[in-house]
Amino acid sequence: MSLENSPSFNQHQPGLPPRPPKPVVSRARMYGLLVIIGILLVTIVGINVVRSDRAAFLLGTGTVNGVALDETGKPMANAQIFIERTDLQTQTDAQGAFQVRGVPSGSRLLVVAQNGAGNEFFIVVAAGASTDVGALKFVNTTRVPGQ
Repeated sequence: MSLENSPSFNQHQPGLPPRPPKPVVSRARMYGLLVIIGILLVTIVGINVVRSDRAAFLLGTGTVNGVALDETGKPMANAQIFIERTDLQTQTDAQGAFQVRGVPSGSRLLVVAQNGAGNEFFIVVAAGASTDVGALKFVNTTRVPGQ
């Protein structure tokens, strides 16, 4: 068939597939998406590291002092003192006083427990400092049947 007798391109254009997008635009979109995903990933990892106990340990430790009192305001002798999410614990003395050393800095949960019941207190520990939490009043919320 001679060139003059061949069908024109315009006659077959409706049956042709659409043209693919320009590679430069597709790459730019892909790189933009990868940058956004990378920023999100770094942000999530950063938040988790900052909230972890290891990060608090790297930032420093402090000391927590206080006195545990029962419902009537009397000192609680031999009460257990725990710092949640750590292995730190101690026991109160006869006057209800306690001291816990090496507490990772930051927001912590201090637990006062005695006779199977406990109360939680939120504390903030400063690195390299002694935090006095004052008098912590133990309120027993458990009820023994028959009493």
